[in-house]
Amino acid sequence: INSMAAEYAGRSSAVWEWDSRDIDRFAVALESYNILPFKAYDKSVGPRYEDKYINILGKRVKFGKKLVTDFEWTAARFRKEFGGDFKAIAFDVVNQFLPIVIAFIIWKYIKDAMDEMSGKKK
Repeated sequence: INSMAAEYAGRSSAVWEWDSRDIDRFAVALESYNILPFKAYDKSVGPRYEDKYINILGKRVKFGKKLVTDFEWTAARFRKEFGGDFKAIAFDVVNQFLPIVIAFIIWKYIKDAMDEMSGKKK
């Protein structure tokens, strides 16, 4: 067993592959049960910021603020790391419908060529 899904299914051969939309739905379920936080900070405390410094010629100079994170994993990071973000979902949708569109375009060009060859269309 090499994944959580295979462990849940009972055997590794019962699990093929998760689609990006399945990963997104899983992330939404984790968010709804408060297992995986949406933001990187504790909602009961609120966001906290600390000063950010850079070294210029050996002196520390204040250079803005940085969000103090309470959690290492968030829903956005989970989606990005495991292929459930917008780009992955858009890629899957395009790959799902692109062969149909290409087949229709090829059929249309072949039909027009056959009509022109037989003299029905000039």
